[in-house]
Amino acid sequence: WYQRRVRGDLSLVVRQFARYRAGWISMQLNTMNAVELNKVLEATVSVDIVALQAAQKYLESAAASNLELLLIELSNLLSNASQSENVRKAAAIQLKNYLTSKDEAVKVQYQQRWLTFDGNNRLRIKTNILHTLGTESSHPSNAAQCVAAIAQIELPLNQWPDLIQILVTNCTTPNAPEPLKEACIEALGYIVEDIEPTVLVHQSNLILTAIINTMRKEEPNDRVRTAGAQALFNALEFCKDQFDHPEERNYIMRVICESTQTNITKLSVASLQCLSKIMSLYYKHMEHYMSQALFAITLSALDSKDDDVALQGIEFWSTTCEEETDLAIEAQEAAELGEPPDVVSKHYMLGALQYVVPQLLKCLTVQEEYDDEDDWNPNKAAGVCLMLIAQCCTDNVVPHVIPFAEHIGHADWRFRDAAVMSFGCIVDGPDPKTLNQHTWNLIPHLINMLKSDSSLAVRDTCAWTSGGSASDCLRPSSNIPVLTIS
Repeated sequence: WYQRRVRGDLSLVVRQFARYRAGWISMQLNTMNAVELNKVLEATVSVDIVALQAAQKYLESAAASNLELLLIELSNLLSNASQSENVRKAAAIQLKNYLTSKDEAVKVQYQQRWLTFDGNNRLRIKTNILHTLGTESSHPSNAAQCVAAIAQIELPLNQWPDLIQILVTNCTTPNAPEPLKEACIEALGYIVEDIEPTVLVHQSNLILTAIINTMRKEEPNDRVRTAGAQALFNALEFCKDQFDHPEERNYIMRVICESTQTNITKLSVASLQCLSKIMSLYYKHMEHYMSQALFAITLSALDSKDDDVALQGIEFWSTTCEEETDLAIEAQEAAELGEPPDVVSKHYMLGALQYVVPQLLKCLTVQEEYDDEDDWNPNKAAGVCLMLIAQCCTDNVVPHVIPFAEHIGHADWRFRDAAVMSFGCIVDGPDPKTLNQHTWNLIPHLINMLKSDSSLAVRDTCAWTSGGSASDCLRPSSNIPVLTIS
C-alpha cells in the first residue's frame, strides 16, 4: 500500500510539473517581444558587421535561456505570410540550424535534444512549418528543409506518421497550387536524400508515384517538374523493387527520358543526372533503353552548347566507363573462382567509342588560356572521361585518339593543347606496346613545345603529359633531344 501510494504521489507530481512547464512556456510566449525578434532576424542578413554580431549574440542568448520557446517563435514568424521574405527565410535558417548539423556528432546531439521537447510544442512547430509550404516567394523552399530536418529525427522512431501522406497528397491532388506542389516535392526529395531507405521501405511506392507524377510532360509548371526530377535523383536508391518490374521500370524511364527533351536547362540537367545514377545503380536493366533512347539522348547532350547539359552528357559516359571497368574486374575474380559474374558487362562504351570520343576531343579544344582551375567545365570533364575510357576500353581507344593527337603542330594553341592532352589522357589503360611507337613519335615535339611554345597552357599540358601521366611509356633514348634549363 505504501509503495503504491508513493508511486501515485510521484505520478501526480510529474503531471503537475508537466502542466506547470506547459503553462510557463505559454506565459513566456505571450511576453516575448516578437517585434524585437523580427528585427534581430533582419539583422542576421545585414551587411553591417556590428548589427550582425549583435543579432547572433541575441539568438545565442535566447537559445541558452529557452531554446524550445525560441524555436516556437521562429516557426511562428516563418509561417506568417505577412512577414517580409527576408525575415521568413532567416527564421527558417535559424530553425534548421538548431535541428541539424553537418557535423555528425553535433547532429546526433541536436536530434536527441529535439526529442526532449514537450510533445505539444513540437507539434506546434511542425504544424507551423507545414503551413509554410507553398507560401514562400523564394526558391527552393526553406520550410521544406526544416520539414526534412525534423523528419530525419522522427520518422525512424515511427513518429510523425502522417507526414509522407500529407506531402504526397499535396503533390498529387488535382488543381493543387503549384507553389505547394513544388515545396512538398522538394521536402520529399530532402527527406529521401538523407534518411535510411529501410525507414521508408513501406512508403517507397507512394513517394515514387508522387515524384514521377510531378515530372510528367503533362505537368504545366517547369519548376514543379524540375523539383520532381531533383527529388527522383535522391529517391533512386528506394526504387529497386520498381526497377525489378518491367512495366514500372518502363514507365519511370519513359518519364525521365521525356524530361531530358526540354529547353529548360535545370530540368534537362536534373533528368540527365538521374540517367547517370540509374546506369550506376541498375546497369543490368539498361540494355533495352540504351539502344532505344539513352545513346541518342546522351550523345545529343554531349553536343549541347549549354555547358551544364554537356557536362551531364559527359558524366553519363564517365559513369558507364566506371561501371564497366568494375564489372570487368568482378568478371575476372568470378572466373578465378570458377563462378559466373552477378552482372555481365554489355560493353556499351566499346560500342559507342566512334561516336563519343570525337565529341570529347571537340570539348578539349573549347577553353580559355586563363581558365579558373577550380571551375568544372566540359573541357576538364572530357579529359577525365577520356582517361576512364582508356581504362575501360584499353587498346581499342588508341585509333580514335592518335589521329587527333597529331594536331600537335596546329597554329591555334587550343588545338595544340587539346592534342597533347588527348594523348596524355589515354596512356593509362592500353598496353604500353600499343602506344610505344606513337610515344616515340610525339616525345621530341613535346619537349620542344615544353621549352618554347608561346602558350603557357600548352607548356603546362606538355609537362603533365611527358612527366606525369605518360611516364610509364617514356624510356631514355639517345635520339630524344635533351631539355636544358638556362
